[in-house]
Amino acid sequence: MKLERLFGVAACVIVALGLVLAFLVIGPPGHARLVALDQQRITDLDNIATEMHDRFGGTTGRLPNRLPHSLEANDPAMRRPYEFRKIDAKNYMLCARFSLAAESEAIEQQSPFPRNWPHGAGRTCYTFNVSASGVAPTVIRQ
Repeated sequence: MKLERLFGVAACVIVALGLVLAFLVIGPPGHARLVALDQQRITDLDNIATEMHDRFGGTTGRLPNRLPHSLEANDPAMRRPYEFRKIDAKNYMLCARFSLAAESEAIEQQSPFPRNWPHGAGRTCYTFNVSASGVAPTVIRQ
C-alpha cells in the first residue's frame, strides 16, 4: 500500500513539475492568446501593405484617400478597422494596437514574413512608400 501511494505522489509531482516547466517555456494560455492576436495583426498589416504596393506602386496615379474596401481588415480583438491615412501621393500610414511589445529578434523568429514589424504594447504606426522597390514598414509612432 505504501509503495502505491509513493508512486501516486511521485506521479502527481512529475505532472505538476511538467505544468510549471511548460508555463515557464511557453507562458500561460492568456499570454499565448495575446501573442497570437499580435501575430494576426502583423499578418493583416502585411497583407494590406503588400496589396497597396502591388496596386499603386507601379502606377503614376495617386494613392486613394481611403483604404480600398477590398483591403479593409478588422483588428481580431477590437473588431474595428486598422487605421489608414494617406500622407501624400506615394506614402501612407497604417496603425494597429498591439497587446504586447515585441523585439525585432523575436518577430523575425516567429514571423513568416521577410520584413520586420517591431512594435511596442499599444498603438504603433508604420509608414510605407508604394514606389519603393519592396514593402518596407517604418515605425513612426509607438
